[in-house]
Amino acid sequence: MTILKKFLQQNKGLALLTFVMICLQIAGTLGVPKLVAKLIDTGIASGEASVIKKIGVEMLLVAFLGTIAAVASSYFSALASARFGFQTREKYFRKFQQLSMKDISRFSSGSLLTRMTNDVDNVQQMIVLFCQMILPAPVICFFTILMMFRYSLLLTWVTLFSVVFYVWIVYRLMKRGTPLSLSIQPKMDRITITLREFFTGINMIRAFDNQSYEEKRTNQTFADYASQMIKVNRIFAWVTPIAFLLMGIVYASILWFGGNLVADGTLQIGVVTAVVEYSMLTLAYLMIAAMVLVIIPKSFASLRRIEEILEAE
Repeated sequence: MTILKKFLQQNKGLALLTFVMICLQIAGTLGVPKLVAKLIDTGIASGEASVIKKIGVEMLLVAFLGTIAAVASSYFSALASARFGFQTREKYFRKFQQLSMKDISRFSSGSLLTRMTNDVDNVQQMIVLFCQMILPAPVICFFTILMMFRYSLLLTWVTLFSVVFYVWIVYRLMKRGTPLSLSIQPKMDRITITLREFFTGINMIRAFDNQSYEEKRTNQTFADYASQMIKVNRIFAWVTPIAFLLMGIVYASILWFGGNLVADGTLQIGVVTAVVEYSMLTLAYLMIAAMVLVIIPKSFASLRRIEEILEAE
């Protein structure tokens, strides 16, 4: 984590700008359902065309600003990722020139190549996905629950229960999948080493008619990596169907309880519509975050492997 902290300290302006754009994107996302509720309860209920047009213009403005912020946050996230890759590889290359032959033998050439290419790519991918998909999820979840509390305590408990249950499911899946994810990078090292040995020794392999053995060895290396990835993907494959199941249950529950409250005159239809949209937004963002959380353990493992080279004495 040291290298990541140093990167954030050296690029405070870019990190702050990215965070501000993400916050504006979230504000635009949360503002539209609130205006929809206002449109239904105030504009359509009153039947005044001027009020409907005014709220419609506000919705367009909020959606437009949210879109601009989303594009800007994507750009700055990608810029931060690219800058991290450039600065890290530059430091890595300088450190590589200082390593002794003993250090190179200890780490192995294949592992050093994998750390400079694949491991840095993993961390870059984590930076982009964290900014775009993981960071907005808890923020949106917190503010949607807060805004729903203002409308209806009963409907809020429905959404809150589903969020807590989904987070618990994701935690259980992460607990099972993280050890498998951490074991993937050494297998990637093994693939790089095997291919390097094959291509550098191709003449000797042909001279001693050893192609069949090398083919079996290479295929076994690929099979080990593939089986590990399949195990990880099988565990995290539960994330999406569980999220869609919860969405359906929450949607039906809110309509059921909300319909009864509307019939009793406790709530307005627009409020129920807004609560439904907030609930779907919350679960959708949590689902997206959970889908990309699988790369976090692998990325942190890659980060530690990079730091191991940069901090080598």
